[in-house]
Amino acid sequence: MPPTFHTPPRQHTEDGQLRRVGVEIEFAGLPVESAVAIVTDLYGGQPEAKSRFEHSVKNTRFGDFRVEIDSKPLIAGKHFRMMSLLGLEDERARDVIDSTLQRLAQVWIPCEIVAPPIPFTALPELEALRSALCNQQARGTRASVLYGFGFQLNVEVPARDVETLLSHLQAFLVLYDWLAAVVDVDVTRRLGPFINPFPLDYRKRVLDPSYAPTIDGLIDDYLLANPTRNRPLDMLPVFATLNEHKVAYVARDFEKVKARPAFHYRLPNCLVDDPAWSIALEWNRWLEVERLAADPARMRELEDLFAARAAGDLGRRAWIAEVADVIG
Repeated sequence: MPPTFHTPPRQHTEDGQLRRVGVEIEFAGLPVESAVAIVTDLYGGQPEAKSRFEHSVKNTRFGDFRVEIDSKPLIAGKHFRMMSLLGLEDERARDVIDSTLQRLAQVWIPCEIVAPPIPFTALPELEALRSALCNQQARGTRASVLYGFGFQLNVEVPARDVETLLSHLQAFLVLYDWLAAVVDVDVTRRLGPFINPFPLDYRKRVLDPSYAPTIDGLIDDYLLANPTRNRPLDMLPVFATLNEHKVAYVARDFEKVKARPAFHYRLPNCLVDDPAWSIALEWNRWLEVERLAADPARMRELEDLFAARAAGDLGRRAWIAEVADVIG
């Protein structure tokens, strides 16, 4: 049976459109060209190669996909500048260097497929992509200690008012320990810099029942504690749609931040080589955040439990068990 995708409590944006979701899948074991072929076989479109490291599939039935080696220096062609300084500018030298770097990159830099935002009701069609990658021996997070590969969801926000953004952020912060446990975040990813936990003092501040900021206050507090996209829930994209100047001034590596009205959920491993893993599994886990955000009574119960844990009355295991019991 195909996996079941659950439905979010808020299905539409503030302008009445079905909410959309973007998906990012990191893996190894397949050259970029093979991944491009999988996308075109499944969804149509025209493949375009900007370089060995950066491809796209234009005009699929969902829009444009990106397929690339997830390295900004390689995509930007910075190695060509060094070659130019060394006098290695002929086509043959460029081809040899590109081929060598491509082989080396495949050892530890993931290939990444970035799907365009699609209506959440179309997410089941992306399971065919996951299945095809698995069948063609793509390797996921746990295939090597070098692989810190992630699976990311860019979930369109239902609205950008402070109540909506705050309730979802609070729900994530209170569920974080439980989510990290059920996802079983790989040790390589835990030790890496890309999904550093939110500071405890920030979690305490935001989960205090008296916390009621304006939208500017919410953004300011977030940036003060989290001037980085490397959080398990990256709020910089949606905050940049509200005040790009402020986010650009404070956030590190702002050039990597893509302003969009979406929650950038970065926590899951990408277990694309495990037939039991699915996009639906991670989507449904994310929806626990949305359900809690839509349930003020349960949220208040968990805030009280979090305060008890922060006061030292609950150990981590007991806290995770309490969360699991409350969310059912």
